[in-house]
Amino acid sequence: MKNILHRTLVLLATVFMLGACEKNELPEITNPYDASKEAKVKFFFHVEGAPAAAFYMNDTKVTAIAPLTSGSTAGQPRGQVFGTIYPNNNYAEIPAGKFNMRVVDVGASATSGKLVDLVTKEVTLEPNTYYSAYFVGVPATGTTAATYEIHVAKDNQPPLDYDKVWWRFVHTMAGTPAGFKVDAYAVKAKIAATATKPEVPAVIIPLGMNLEFKQQGDYVQLPAVGTWVFKVFQSGTTYNPETSTPFISHSLGITSSLYGRVYTTQIRGTYSATVKTGKIDYWRER
Repeated sequence: MKNILHRTLVLLATVFMLGACEKNELPEITNPYDASKEAKVKFFFHVEGAPAAAFYMNDTKVTAIAPLTSGSTAGQPRGQVFGTIYPNNNYAEIPAGKFNMRVVDVGASATSGKLVDLVTKEVTLEPNTYYSAYFVGVPATGTTAATYEIHVAKDNQPPLDYDKVWWRFVHTMAGTPAGFKVDAYAVKAKIAATATKPEVPAVIIPLGMNLEFKQQGDYVQLPAVGTWVFKVFQSGTTYNPETSTPFISHSLGITSSLYGRVYTTQIRGTYSATVKTGKIDYWRER
């Protein structure tokens, strides 16, 4: 996972009056702004196998990836693909208000000379409020139509505290069987006793129970440093969060250097009984 801090994108209301920008460019910032009047949005591309795409607010592009500098497609518009995010860390800043949020097929748009939508959603963004916008669903097959959606979740950010690290879980894995829900946990394994130290018991923190597609848990504090395993189990099955093999999981070493930060673990892509790689990841919100 990339943890390179990207600059926060700031879009002013006046920019939205100018219409779409050229190629991969984002609007140039020329005027001062009041951050308290902006909505904060993070954009996720969670459709496995979808065309390279970009998010737009009305006709203004709000996500971008640099064009290639060599080869036959040098300088041409590029979209983002499954598993990517914009911006990597922190949030883009968008004027508060009502918009048509669009996920646009970048390649088809370049060919046709006009924006080609994969999916749209009317949204109302509140000032000084944090959101995650997810492009989710399953692409079309030879027998079924695409089930693309835009899911917008309000991120109820915890208070700033440099003595804690906070974590949340979001379920955006599409195509799950009817009734399929998940339970998510952060688990720190027990440490066996030694000749000089007693056993340290396991720590098990629920991150969300009985979560359906497009649902998420609340931010919770992880109370100790060390290696944490973020485990996802199918709800309603028999399991032990500490010892059972999960449906899907990832692990991360938590150190005091992460205090003050806020993260989310997510499952994404298309469901399969045997889980492929790339279906779970985590990203930093703050």
